Amino acid sequence: MNDLSPHTPIVQENQDFILLDNHWKIKKNDISAVFITKLATYKRYPITAGVIFILIAASCSSLICGLLGIVCILSSFFMKAKYVLRIKINTGEIRPLVSTNKGELETIRKEIEKAVMSNSTDFFKPVSKEE
Repeated sequence: MNDLSPHTPIVQENQDFILLDNHWKIKKNDISAVFITKLATYKRYPITAGVIFILIAASCSSLICGLLGIVCILSSFFMKAKYVLRIKINTGEIRPLVSTNKGELETIRKEIEKAVMSNSTDFFKPVSKEE
């Protein structure tokens, strides 16, 4: 059971780790890149099936196949693109989040980059020389 409220942030940071969506614990020093890519939607499959159904309906004068073909073609226009948050780490790549909302993933990406950059700037603080 999840005890977190819906207002719990997706990205929580510690001194050394980032906790992403309460499932992924990633060490900040291991993260080398964070980016978002678009998954393929494969709209061509329902369109192809719809065209085949319409051709069958035309050759057999079947109303049901014609309606099914139209439904297949229309369903392809309602398919939404999916976006994936990809994090490259030392041991490979993880894909912790998938969403149809690209803006949401962009804010998460910015939060992760800000957490990683704050960790790296703490590590490379300039040392003042006292004379």
